[in-house]
Amino acid sequence: NNEHNTLSVLLRRLSDETQDIELIRCLYFYADALTEELIREFADNPKVAHYMDIPIQHASDAVLKRMRRRETSAMIEEKINSIRDAVPDIVLRTTVMVGFPGETETDVERLLDFMRSMCFDRLGCFIYSAEEGTRAASMKDQVSSDVAFLRYNRVMELQHDLSLEKNRSRIGTVVPVLLDGVDPHGILFQGRSFGEAPDIDPIIRVAATSPGIGIGSRPMVRIVDAGAYDMTGVTIDEYSQ
Repeated sequence: NNEHNTLSVLLRRLSDETQDIELIRCLYFYADALTEELIREFADNPKVAHYMDIPIQHASDAVLKRMRRRETSAMIEEKINSIRDAVPDIVLRTTVMVGFPGETETDVERLLDFMRSMCFDRLGCFIYSAEEGTRAASMKDQVSSDVAFLRYNRVMELQHDLSLEKNRSRIGTVVPVLLDGVDPHGILFQGRSFGEAPDIDPIIRVAATSPGIGIGSRPMVRIVDAGAYDMTGVTIDEYSQ
């Protein structure tokens, strides 16, 4: 029965039937696969991290059509708004591609406008690379590598500013941070809250000297500083001293 084999059901069972799982992080969703049921599970299940990685690829309908994507820009925007309405503190990551055959300056401007409107917390960008034997490699209007690289820079420069604004908005907030390393100088711990996935997202540097705090612990941390690609915090005990 498909009703009993959905991701929503799996998340609920993991939450209800396992006592030693504190946080469940889900990665990589297609926008059209995010059902109302699944979004409600994110909102209602305290063990599910309020984090989603939704690779939209582009925001120009013309480019999305050439990519043979099912979604339109309007569909993506509606889905993201639904997620944020249900889970106000959701952290959203996405991936986009520039330089796909036929992409125009108008398409790039549409993508940049969409980024400003949606204000993703995290965004990765790739430059299209033709692979022999694929449909896209034989398409007309291939974008030169120089042009594609310039477009990549524009996307990443904008996202730098958007991520900086998002991260700075977290200054003063208190979150549990899983400490999983030490910075190269050996002074601060490094860790992640629910809003940072391993390897691909910013880290939180944490000042902590309280007994019992070390790698593997998950203290409550107040964010005190932020850049575009990392944040700094102190444990509540340190902050109150």
